[in-house]
Amino acid sequence: MKRFRQMISAVFTVLAFCFLFANVITVNAADYVPGEVYVDGYYDVKENYKSSTKKRVVVGLTNTITVRHGEGDTVKKIKINKKNGMTAAVTNVQINGASDSYSTISFYTTKTGTYKLTITVTDATGKVKATKKLTVQVVANDSLIKKATFGNQVVKENSTTMSNGVKKITSKTNTKVKGTSGKLKITPNSQYKITGIIVAYVNDKGELVYKKIKNGGNVTLSKTYYYTQKSASGYGSRSEKKYTYIYISYKDKFYGNTVKYSVTTKRGRKEIKCVEVNKITGDKSVSYTKSSYSNLSLWQY
Repeated sequence: MKRFRQMISAVFTVLAFCFLFANVITVNAADYVPGEVYVDGYYDVKENYKSSTKKRVVVGLTNTITVRHGEGDTVKKIKINKKNGMTAAVTNVQINGASDSYSTISFYTTKTGTYKLTITVTDATGKVKATKKLTVQVVANDSLIKKATFGNQVVKENSTTMSNGVKKITSKTNTKVKGTSGKLKITPNSQYKITGIIVAYVNDKGELVYKKIKNGGNVTLSKTYYYTQKSASGYGSRSEKKYTYIYISYKDKFYGNTVKYSVTTKRGRKEIKCVEVNKITGDKSVSYTKSSYSNLSLWQY
């Protein structure tokens, strides 16, 4: 009898552990729940399925928002906090059961700025099921660099203007530069903040040099080619141009994402390390390069 009680106790212990473990899984694995309401849903680094709370778009374009919901649900109302600059409406509804029903909201913007959308979803009885809020940042241009100058030369420019509903885009790249050195000034688009700049150039000895500079600081251009090779038989090769590579660390002020470049020797050689952090999803990536793959490259023959 005593042995039987011990067996029963052991069984209940195992069952209790399984129940606890199942609860832990349920708490930690916040997966997509069929029938629940999600706005532009995504998985974060821990495989949690969430609604987006921020979205960036470029002015003058039609964009979409996907609202996943239950089979009998309806996107009843879309409220925008500003009367002018954005229009929005439901343009598509797909009813494919509780696990894959969704509505598409299309919206168009004519003015830059920050808009706050409130999306109300009702169930089959007309009762409010969920109210989701989404902040939409409308920018003129989504690129990091608005304008880059080397000395008095404009080497890169990306600008956009809207006038009476007509969008004008100016894009210029002229990275072939004159001189041996000059001040480099990077003007970012308003949604970004520059946090550091590293320049990679080749000195007159053929050595690759990395140098941190301030925005507006002086840049020394490569004096020779990145590589030069010559065989015993007299055949040789070299890089096509004398490249000077510019690495720009920055922070996305809207999303909070960061890209940081640094010089490291941890892998046994001097090189550039890039760390990218996505604050929304929690993802982090690390990559390395000796040169190239930069935000901007200046060159000469």
